[in-house]
Amino acid sequence: MIYADHNFYIGEYRGTIIAEQFTFERLALRASEKLDHFTMGRINPSNITDDVRRAVCAMADILYLAEKRTSGGQNIASESNDGYSVTYVTTGEREMIQAQEEKLYKAAYAYLSRTGLMDFGVEEC
Repeated sequence: MIYADHNFYIGEYRGTIIAEQFTFERLALRASEKLDHFTMGRINPSNITDDVRRAVCAMADILYLAEKRTSGGQNIASESNDGYSVTYVTTGEREMIQAQEEKLYKAAYAYLSRTGLMDFGVEEC
């Protein structure tokens, strides 16, 4: 389930990075699935809060920028337009994935830290 739509992204979140609706929806679906993982499935699909929507928008931005930085499976370190020169980062794939996961988690936590959705403590019954 996608927790935020492109109208919310443009109107409420004031997003400017992802202009195309199809691209946003594709990335918002991935972000929503990742958010379900981070919250251990505690998001109520019948009552999606603006905090959840904002978290998805922030995460979609991160995913979009990560896609833009990659070319042929490699991260671009620098690029020149005049003489067309591209330099690729040699960081291992595992480190890149871990760094992206950390960025996604921090984006989600920034919006959901006070909601209880990302609390992992033990509660008394």
